[in-house]
Amino acid sequence: MFPLFSSPMNTRVALAFLTAFLAALPAGAATISGLVSDATGGALPGTRVVVRGVATGQEAVVETGADGRFQLNVPTSGTYLVTFTRYGFSEAARTIIISEADTTLDLSTQLDIGKTNVEVSVTAARAERENRLILEMPSPARPTLHQ
Repeated sequence: MFPLFSSPMNTRVALAFLTAFLAALPAGAATISGLVSDATGGALPGTRVVVRGVATGQEAVVETGADGRFQLNVPTSGTYLVTFTRYGFSEAARTIIISEADTTLDLSTQLDIGKTNVEVSVTAARAERENRLILEMPSPARPTLHQ
């Protein structure tokens, strides 16, 4: 017999710990997993995967591993928006519906090479000064004062 279960008190303590441990596990959680790859089928490590509950707005975030794979648990059934982002690639998004607990969903996704976004910032300080100079210059339509 195991020394842990040698007395009724030890058995109760062990059962209490086991109950607390099992209660901490997500009951009825669905598992979403998959592989994120590029157009050639190569794995994309470091891809950010965000699962957002449409009704609740709660998010779970994970990054793909060195093999391009990810896995996370969704605690409740419902509709979720899953987005995949990685620098240099276009974002992919999918809407999924989880109707049953304890299901496993394969959500493998392929990302395309994205376009480079260029942001140009223009300030108006130079343009205002040029406008002022133009307004101060004599114009044939505007009489000038000569002294």
